[in-house]
Amino acid sequence: MNWGDSRLSDRFWSKVVPEPNSGCWLWVGSIKNNGYAQVTFKCEVEYAHRLAYSALVGKIEDSLQIDHLCKVKCCVNPIHLEVVSQQENLRRAAAWTYQTEKLYCPRGHAYEGKNLYTNPNRPGRACRACHATKSLARYYKRKYEQNLVTQ
Repeated sequence: MNWGDSRLSDRFWSKVVPEPNSGCWLWVGSIKNNGYAQVTFKCEVEYAHRLAYSALVGKIEDSLQIDHLCKVKCCVNPIHLEVVSQQENLRRAAAWTYQTEKLYCPRGHAYEGKNLYTNPNRPGRACRACHATKSLARYYKRKYEQNLVTQ
């Protein structure tokens, strides 16, 4: 999938900015109130991500929806999009909302400030304190195992 692909017009690509860190192709044109990118194509207003997917990947059945795997509503990169049923799209949205509304990790650390880690490609939150503890435990386990081998 190449950014700037000739299957979409230059007018379309003039409203897309590739974001190098996440790989998102951010739409800088018109955005609907719900946060999704929109474009006028053949005198009809369409979602820009559906147009990009249709042109660069293939037809989308009318009964299916597009799930933004990156969770960035204005992203039009087809690699970040997946065609799913409405039921699956709603299930994923509910799981994402549940994960992002949690206030504490399972060990009771607050998900705030420097202790909160989020990955834009996955739902949920991570606790830096717990991650550091696990990393330290792995380090000492390897050290211990190495000492057993060398003795």
